[in-house]
Amino acid sequence: MSDPTNFKPIKWDASMVKAAHEECDRIYETVLNELSESLNETHRIAWNRLQYEKLLGNWLISLIHILCDRWKSSNELSKTESGLFIPPSDINSFQRDAVADAFNNLLCQQITLLKNGDFLPNTHYFSQKVQCVSHFSISTKVNSPVHIHEPYHSFGQSRWKNKLLGLTIPKNLENLTSLLTFDDLQIDEFDTLKTWRLSNVKKEASSLEEACKILAPLYLPAVFLEGFNSLRKASLSAPGIKVLFTATSIHENIPFKYLGAEISDNTLLLCHQHGGGYGIQERCVPEDYERSISNVFYTWGWKENENTRLLPAPPRISKPRVNKRRKILFKCIEYPRYVYRIMYETMGTQMNSQIADTIKFLREVTDCDIEISHYPHKYGWQVRERFSNAGISFPDKRHSDSYYALHTANYMGTSWLESLAADIPTICFFDPQITSFRANVSPYIEDLIRLGILNTSPEAAAAKVKEVCNNPDTWWRTDDLQDIRKSFVEKYALLKDDWQESWRDEFSQFVN
Repeated sequence: MSDPTNFKPIKWDASMVKAAHEECDRIYETVLNELSESLNETHRIAWNRLQYEKLLGNWLISLIHILCDRWKSSNELSKTESGLFIPPSDINSFQRDAVADAFNNLLCQQITLLKNGDFLPNTHYFSQKVQCVSHFSISTKVNSPVHIHEPYHSFGQSRWKNKLLGLTIPKNLENLTSLLTFDDLQIDEFDTLKTWRLSNVKKEASSLEEACKILAPLYLPAVFLEGFNSLRKASLSAPGIKVLFTATSIHENIPFKYLGAEISDNTLLLCHQHGGGYGIQERCVPEDYERSISNVFYTWGWKENENTRLLPAPPRISKPRVNKRRKILFKCIEYPRYVYRIMYETMGTQMNSQIADTIKFLREVTDCDIEISHYPHKYGWQVRERFSNAGISFPDKRHSDSYYALHTANYMGTSWLESLAADIPTICFFDPQITSFRANVSPYIEDLIRLGILNTSPEAAAAKVKEVCNNPDTWWRTDDLQDIRKSFVEKYALLKDDWQESWRDEFSQFVN
C-alpha cells in the first residue's frame, strides 16, 4: 500500500476537531440545501430538506469531513492530473472507497488542482452505465403500531434469534411491534447522468466550501441520482406504516432510508443509540445525524433535550459468575488509515501513535495472563506483525467476554460501556490530546480516572492492571467504585436484561 503522492496528513487535536466541526456544520447546511434544490429539479419532485437529510445526509457529512481533512492536509501536494472517476453505487461502497488508496490518490489530485486555483477537467471518464440497487419489496404486519428494522446489535448475535432477529419477536411485544424486512433487492444498470455530475467542475474553489460544492455531485452515490426514481417508486408501495424504529438502518440501509424519507410527513422515526461516544464525547458525529432526523432519539440513559428519551438496550455480555472468571482480556482497536469522519478519537496516521502506546502498555504487563481481542476490520496497519516485532506474544481471545476476570482496552468505544454495565472489572486508556468530553459527563470521567478505570496514558493503565490483576474483584467491589459505576451506567450504559419491559411501556404510547 502506498500513500497519495506527497500527502502530508495533519495531526488532529481536540481544539482542531471543535473548529472543524463548526466549519463543516456551516458547509453542510449550504451544500445540503443546494443539493436538495438541484435533485428536486432533476427528479421533478418537491421533497423538503428533511427528506433529503434522511436519505443522504450522513453521506454528505462524511464527504465534507473527508474533504476537510484532505484540504487541510494537502498543502504540499504536487500538481497532478485527475484520472479515472467512477461514482460509488451506494453508501457502503463510498465508505469502502474512502479508506482505500485509489480513492484518496484521486481525491488528493482533485483537491490539489482546486487549491492551486485550477479547474477540474470536464474530461472525467465515466462509464456509460452505472450499477446500483433499483428495486425492493417491503414485508411487515400492517396493523402493528411500531415497525422495527435492525435494532441494537441484533446483527451477529445468535441469542437474538429467538428474541427479535428471526421470524418472531418476544411475546410481550407482539401486539406492539413487528419486524420490517426488505426483499427482492434488484440491481440494474442506469445511464450515468454525467451532465449533472460535472455541472460544477468549471467553478473555482478558493475555499473548502467551494470545493465541497464542486465535488459533492461527483461523489454522490448512484442510488441517490441514477437509481432514485425506481427506488422511490419501490418505497411508495409501503403499507400504512406510522412508526419506524431502528438503531443502524438509517445510516446505510438504502431501502430503509428511502422508506423513511418518502413517508416522512406521516410517520414517526425513532432512532436508538447503538454505540459508545454518544452523550459522552463533546460531539459525536453519528449521534448528531441520528438526532437531527429522528422524532425521538432513545439513549442509554442520558437526556439532553425534549426529543431524547431513555430506553435500555439488550446487553451483549452476560453478567459473569464470579467463581468462574479468570484471565485478562485486552481489546485492541484499529482505525482506518485515512480520516473518514472528524471525531474526538484517533484518526488516520495517529494510529501509529496508538499502536506505539499499546506496545508500551503490553510490555508492562507481560507477566499477566492476557489474551487479545483484535479488531475484526483490518486497515493495513499490520498490528499483529508490529506486536510480534516488539516482542509481544499474547495469544488471541479464546473465550466469551464474560469468561475474563478483567477487561482492558486501548480505546473508549462501545466495549468498555458494555463491560461496565455487565459489572466486569474494566481498565482503559485514551489520548487526552484528542479526546474531549461533554460538561455533563466530565464529573463522572474525573471519578473514573481517579479510580483507575480510565487512564490518560498507557503507563498508568499498565500500573493499575499490575496492581489488581491477581484479584480484580477486591478492587472492583469497593463501595466507592461500585457507587460511581452504578451511577455512570445508569446514565450512559443502560444495557439491561429486562429491556423488553421498558420497550413495551414505551411503545404502548403509539397504539392508535
